[in-house]
Amino acid sequence: MLDGARVLLRARSWAGEVVISLPALCALRAHHPRGRTSALARPWVASLYRLLPEVDEVVVE
Repeated sequence: MLDGARVLLRARSWAGEVVISLPALCALRAHHPRGRTSALARPWVASLYRLLPEVDEVVVE
């Protein structure tokens, strides 16, 4: 992936899966600090992704 690349994370439906995704999101941000990460999430977990500095945008499905 190149710097400035865009990543779309298709989030799952449960809060526990948000927690499980944290190491991957942190690693993506560490390796691609200028990249843009979006999370496609259900309404009941979208607010959790909005709390994460590694996620630049949350799209509610």
